[in-house]
Formats: sequence, C-alpha cells, structure tokens
Amino acid sequence: MGGHVVVTLDPGSRSVTEAEADLRNSLEDPPDIWTTDEYVCLRSFLDEQEQVREIDPPAEQLLTINYNNTVDCADGVFFEQLDGRWYLTDQYSEPEGSFGDQLLAYFSRGYGIEGVMLR
Repeated sequence: MGGHVVVTLDPGSRSVTEAEADLRNSLEDPPDIWTTDEYVCLRSFLDEQEQVREIDPPAEQLLTINYNNTVDCADGVFFEQLDGRWYLTDQYSEPEGSFGDQLLAYFSRGYGIEGVMLR
C-alpha cells in the first residue's frame, strides 16, 4: 500500500508566513513544509491524533488527508482549536477510485478549508 499524509493548517487571523515560521521553529526535525496563499502544509507519516499532539500547530483549523495511491482514495480528519485545545470535529472517507475529489469538496463546502493533497 502506498500513500502519504498531508496536513493543511489554516492559520486564521495570523499570516501564513508567521505560522510557517512558528511551525518550523516548534519542530526538531521539520518534515516537508510549504505554503499556499492561505495555508501552511506539511507532509507527515504520523496518524492524525499523533500529529496534533506532536506538532501543536500554529493554526485555528487543520485538515489531515491520508491519500492511498494504490486504490486512489483518501480519508480526511478535520480538527478545530477551541480555548487552546484541539478537537476532532469531522471525518470523511471516500470509496476507492475517487482520487480524493469527493473528500476535498466535502471539507471545502462544510468548513471552507481547501485541503491540499499530493497524488
């Protein structure tokens, strides 16, 4: 089974540049980190719950997408921060052969977060 996890961080009212710098500074050995116009993204190999505890990201919301390129589908887990604590808010799993498109649309429509996925 091939695949990877990409975490999309929504910095909220903070700038993407500031959130990226804080994330890099908070990690001993930063994984692949990049930015889009609105988000900070990182590639990870941890499960969703571990990621949030491990990185304590500088964000208000985050979406983890685990893409399986063997069967071309994805699972997504959405977290929101409230009063300094992270809460798992929603999850979505799509059927094989969907290529992640249904998952991206689900979280975009439901929460306004544009997940980033590497295929």
